[in-house]
Amino acid sequence: MLQIIKRKLAPYSEKMFSFWPGGWSPFPTNVVFEILYGCNLKCSFCYLRKEEVVKKIKRRRQLFTDEILKIIDQISRSTSIAFTGGEVTVHKDIIKILAYAKKNHRVGIISNLTAITKEQIKKIVDIGLDTLMFSLDGPTAEIHDLGRGQGSFNKTVANLKLIQQVKKQRRKINPTITMNSLILPQNYQLLTKTVQLAHQLKVTWLNFQLLDPSLDRSGYDLHENLYHLKDNRKTLIKLPAKKFKISLNSALTEAEKLKVRISFSPSLTPAQIVDYYQGKVDLKKIFCNKIFHLTRISPFGDVYPCFNLKIGSVLEKPLMFWWNSAVYRKFRQQIKRGAYRHACVGCCHLRLKP
Repeated sequence: MLQIIKRKLAPYSEKMFSFWPGGWSPFPTNVVFEILYGCNLKCSFCYLRKEEVVKKIKRRRQLFTDEILKIIDQISRSTSIAFTGGEVTVHKDIIKILAYAKKNHRVGIISNLTAITKEQIKKIVDIGLDTLMFSLDGPTAEIHDLGRGQGSFNKTVANLKLIQQVKKQRRKINPTITMNSLILPQNYQLLTKTVQLAHQLKVTWLNFQLLDPSLDRSGYDLHENLYHLKDNRKTLIKLPAKKFKISLNSALTEAEKLKVRISFSPSLTPAQIVDYYQGKVDLKKIFCNKIFHLTRISPFGDVYPCFNLKIGSVLEKPLMFWWNSAVYRKFRQQIKRGAYRHACVGCCHLRLKP
C-alpha cells in the first residue's frame, strides 16, 4: 500500500516536497546512478577525458556488480532509476543490472548507442526497459562527429534503427526514446534540420540541451563544502542572438508541423534560451525544487545532489540514511534561500521565474 501511495505522489513531488520544513523530503522519486566512468568514445567536450580527471578516477575503485545490485535494493520501489556513465553499455554486466532493477523499478538508460550490441538491444527490449536517451548533436555525420569522433553518427543511427526494428518485431512500446541534441556553435543554425531528422528517426521526444560549462556537477571529485563554485555565466558560449533566435523559432515551427515533441534542458522559454547564450541569466529568478526528489550515486558509491557536494557513501550507510542527513537537509535549505545560484547556471534542471 505504501508503494502505491508513493507512486501516486511522484508526479507532484517536485513542488509538494519542497514545502516540507527543515530541508526534509519524504523519499527520492528519481535516482541517477552512474555505474561506471569508462566510455568507448572520447568526446571533445567531455570533462571525463581531461588528464587530471582521468588520474583522479584511476585512484579509486569503482563499484562491483554485486555492490550495484545491493544498492538497487536500497532504493524504494516507487523510485525511478536512470543508469548512466560513462557509457553504460560497455559495462560487462549491464543487462544483468537492468534486469535486476526492472523487477521493482521504472528504469532508463542514457547511452551514445555506438557500443551497444545486437544482443544487448534484444535484451533491453525483452526486459522492458522503460526509457532510453541517446545523443545526436546535429543532423549530419559531419557535424555530430566533430565532437563525438569519426563514425559515431552512423553507428548511433544504425543502432537506433535496430532498436526500433526489434520493438516492432516484439510488438513493444518501450523503451520510449529521447534524442538529445546539444546546441553548439557548429549546429545552432541547423536546428530545423535536426527536428526533421528526429521525425525521420521516429523518436518519442527531441530534447535540445543547452551547453553546460561547469565541471561542478560530477561525482568524480566530491567536496566537503561548495566554496569552490564559480559564476558559470562568465564561461557560457555566446551565439549571435539574431541568427539563433531565427533558427530556434524555425525549429519550433517545424516541430509543430511535423508533430515532433520537443523539450529543452533546462526547461526555459525560447526568449530565455536566446538570452542564455548571451550570458544573460537573471540570478534572482532562479529557483529549484529538484533537490527535494532527485539524487545521484557515483561509480564509487558516493551520494551527491546536483553539485559535487559529498553527502555520504551507500557502501557505509543505506541511501535513505543520507537522504535526510544533516548535510543534505542543510544543502536543501541553502538552495531554497537562493544560495549558489551563480553556479546553477547551466544545470539541466535550471528553472527561471517569469
